[in-house]
Amino acid sequence: MKALCAEAVGTFALVFAGAGAIVVDARTHALRGRDHGDDLRRRPCFRSALQPGGLVAFALTRHFPWQRVAGYWMAQGAGALAAAALLRASLGGDAHVGATLPSGSQGQAFLWEGILTFFLMFVIRSPAPR
Repeated sequence: MKALCAEAVGTFALVFAGAGAIVVDARTHALRGRDHGDDLRRRPCFRSALQPGGLVAFALTRHFPWQRVAGYWMAQGAGALAAAALLRASLGGDAHVGATLPSGSQGQAFLWEGILTFFLMFVIRSPAPR
């Protein structure tokens, strides 16, 4: 139970900080760099997150027990929804700015997410050079 709570809190923190930074920047432009349209400081927040697809990849490679996958997915979902709800409640109508919406069909988005998750997990699981 402690691990699931930690997963929910960690996901909450990532979504709240990452999406919150995007929404605040949309309002104030305080986070934008001089030569960049978006902030390089908020990117590591999302890139450090392990997606649910990554969790399945770990389970497929026997580095994470299958019986715990569903619980972790629910914990990630609960943390993300709680953060999104708090952002929406505190920032109002601007909260949609931090949403990630596919530009194509849902099938295309699913395919691209699968391919990108494969590359992420391939790099994570590749042995370090000696």
